[in-house]
Amino acid sequence: MPARRSPRSVERFCKGLQLESLASEQIAVLLSLAQLSGWSADRIALKIYDLYHVNVTAEQIWNLYWKWILNRDGSNELEDAEQAIAECVLSNAGITLTHSGPNGKRDYVGRPLSETTQPVSLEG
Repeated sequence: MPARRSPRSVERFCKGLQLESLASEQIAVLLSLAQLSGWSADRIALKIYDLYHVNVTAEQIWNLYWKWILNRDGSNELEDAEQAIAECVLSNAGITLTHSGPNGKRDYVGRPLSETTQPVSLEG
């Protein structure tokens, strides 16, 4: 189980991004899911609602994640320390990601949200 991380390291991980309905720790959960889970923005929105009872749209998640990527000079690659923070944030939120990658490798990380198609909600 990853060690607990300081609020400052979590805020640095978030690159100062804000979303009016979420606290910085909740944004860290959102970004960690977007980076590590391989989930769609819609599935992340459902999980954020399940955890915090806050409605966030798939488009808001996508846009926030892309702002985060751009604040990282356009890179979706995490350094080891950032990966540890993301895993710790998810663990502290009670989220366990289980992946079986190539050849059954258990430490496989899902595809980042930046490698998926932008979500579009239809109104009607």
